[in-house]
Amino acid sequence: MSRALGLSGGFTLPMVTLVAKFCALMAFLPTRQTLRELLGWAPAQRSVLRMVDAVAGAARGFLDQAAVPDGDTDVLLILADGKGAPAISSAENAKRRQPHRKGTGGLRQRKSGAPKKRRGPGKKSKNAKMAAVGVICTLKTDEGGHPRPVNKRMYATFKSYRALFVWLKAEAVRRGYGTKKFRKVQFVADGANTLWKLQQEFFPDAEVCLDWIHAVEKLWKSGKAINRGSRTKREPLEAWVHVQKKRLRNGQLDDVLATLQTALDATAVTGPGNKFRRKVLENTIKHFTKNRARMRYQRLRQKGLVISSGLIEGTVRHLVGMRLDGPGMRWGKARAEAVLQLRCVVLNGMWTDFESYLARRDALQLASKPVPTVTHDAKPQLKKAA
Repeated sequence: MSRALGLSGGFTLPMVTLVAKFCALMAFLPTRQTLRELLGWAPAQRSVLRMVDAVAGAARGFLDQAAVPDGDTDVLLILADGKGAPAISSAENAKRRQPHRKGTGGLRQRKSGAPKKRRGPGKKSKNAKMAAVGVICTLKTDEGGHPRPVNKRMYATFKSYRALFVWLKAEAVRRGYGTKKFRKVQFVADGANTLWKLQQEFFPDAEVCLDWIHAVEKLWKSGKAINRGSRTKREPLEAWVHVQKKRLRNGQLDDVLATLQTALDATAVTGPGNKFRRKVLENTIKHFTKNRARMRYQRLRQKGLVISSGLIEGTVRHLVGMRLDGPGMRWGKARAEAVLQLRCVVLNGMWTDFESYLARRDALQLASKPVPTVTHDAKPQLKKAA
């Protein structure tokens, strides 16, 4: 009867899309609990995963052909960043597949001569797989003279930063990038070298800006290195940072660099904590010098452009962090990508159009089994050469 009616694995299309939408907004177990409370019934866990896999398989195709938003202004803004989601490692996946033996626990395992290894300094247990996140919108100046985003669209993938930029470039072209539609194009990101290399390749003509918050964080680190005892006396540190921030906003980067260099020269090579202080100051000087062309904050503000990446930071937290970075979560790469694509559709406010898109296509087919787990082993962090 299900085949005769064209049902997807025995479920109607509205039920399949409802389950997929719930899974994009909350974890799988709360999804089943919510459906049970609302409907008095909930699909099996395997069925939920099959629904998510099937619906997410059509999400990217839908996003690539979705209608361009109306009401764009003549200033195009592109932002990019990344966020890690906890992935399941090959060792953990192999351990989960072993048959469970009763009576074995942490204490007994440690006593048996196989204690859990302690993590070294700087090593994290998250085993993160990085999601590349991008935002495309246009800017409109409000009554107070501040730029505000218009027609914001979010895009994200776990494949690679290059895959994200290919997607961003295609979407920007669909919205008019490369034509006379946009008077200005701006690209904003933090200090990641990968993002700036890809910007040079895909958006070489854009006005570039190093995130203001990122630069201010560097000033705070340097201020703590200069103003000793700042844990108990905050006033000198705050006053120093305030002066340097004002200089940066007024386009006086050379004065900031001169202040940092003077502090570095005045810090002895030897002495308690001096090696760390000198390293902080040297890194800040090197970073600001390298990004000089991206730190013209006064000129950008005069042009009505943004100097902060708060828009992408909020997107990263909302799109990736709130659903894919929960406590105890361990994602397979394929399932994480599926949920991420569904969240792009939901949070872009396009779910109703997505349901119509699915209804116009051939009957949605659910696979006989969920997509198998694809593990990810994060590369160990290499120590920088002295």
